[in-house]
Amino acid sequence: MTKCVVISVLISVLLSACASPIGDPPTPDTPNPTYVVSHDTTLFEFVPLTGDVIKVTYGELLAYPQVTIEIEGKEQTGIRLYDLLQKAAVTEFHAVTVSGGGRSISLAPDQINENVLLTLTKNYTVKLVSPNIPQSQWVTVSKVVIE
Repeated sequence: MTKCVVISVLISVLLSACASPIGDPPTPDTPNPTYVVSHDTTLFEFVPLTGDVIKVTYGELLAYPQVTIEIEGKEQTGIRLYDLLQKAAVTEFHAVTVSGGGRSISLAPDQINENVLLTLTKNYTVKLVSPNIPQSQWVTVSKVVIE
């Protein structure tokens, strides 16, 4: 009998906790409030030809010039992958492989232009987007490797 009461109380507590909203739900214009990001939060890793692993932080990403392009009628704002490569003094390479979320895409030097962006999502992840890459191949970025 005591076990039944304890289990009943636990179930009631769990159900009431699940039914109670935690803050206001995010709107399309505001980031998800459950994510807490500081300027020192690593968003992805950048690996140049030297093989060194450079952690790119939220603050560093915000320091780059932001550009806006239109893809399929929607505005996308972010930094140019080209600008990231220039800042890292990467001028000669065979490919840039962007990976994350179980996916990857390799881009040849002639595929990296002013329309290849790294965008910051409302959940503070970085996504590789471009009008020249099908949306089904866009990658949530965890690593950028220069080859």
